[in-house]
Amino acid sequence: YEPSDNNTGLINKAIHRLTIPAYLDHTSVQNEVKMDTIPVSLDNAAAQYSLVRNLGLKDSPTSTNKIKYQIAGIIPNYLDKMLAVTDSGQVYINDVSKLSSYNETKPVTATVVRLEGDVKTRQFFLAINVDNNLQSANITKCDNSCSIHNDEESCKSSCGYGANTGHCRWQKEEKTFNYSTCSPNIETCPDGECSDLERMHSLNCPQDCDEANPSNTESERSE
Repeated sequence: YEPSDNNTGLINKAIHRLTIPAYLDHTSVQNEVKMDTIPVSLDNAAAQYSLVRNLGLKDSPTSTNKIKYQIAGIIPNYLDKMLAVTDSGQVYINDVSKLSSYNETKPVTATVVRLEGDVKTRQFFLAINVDNNLQSANITKCDNSCSIHNDEESCKSSCGYGANTGHCRWQKEEKTFNYSTCSPNIETCPDGECSDLERMHSLNCPQDCDEANPSNTESERSE
């Protein structure tokens, strides 16, 4: 636009006011962050370090910036310390007391963001349905490792860090690595990989993270 001599400053300002919003709208569309809504079930008897959801993306990031995940908010607010997330995207139980005392029927909602450097590239909305199985678990302490139990009976009557159902689970040898074992989570322990969450405490899953584990030793060498 080239103003002529007859145009007043007032008219020029009006024209500029019309063009600026269109430019801003275009920018906001380009910077829109994708949000994923994910329903999750959680047992209120779950132990500390129990995996709630792994949000780590399988695809290779195009950015060279460091990728990390953060909890952006939890509703209701008094549960703000109940969950935490590893830098690689594993949402887990941080404060057991908050979880065990929750007896409402409505879901707990948590927002998790994925950052590449300082830029938010993805947002996850977790709708967490909390199942009240604390009384049926009938176990009061979950402050040891499930792996210390060598037989099925003592395993099933115990609890340990990462036990997502409030008690340990017995895995028969055909489902693991040629040996039976007592596990906190049959989906992830053992799976031959020492995850960021399992590394947080030596008692989480020594089956995956113990230095004597050949797969773990190999992964440590490659880092």
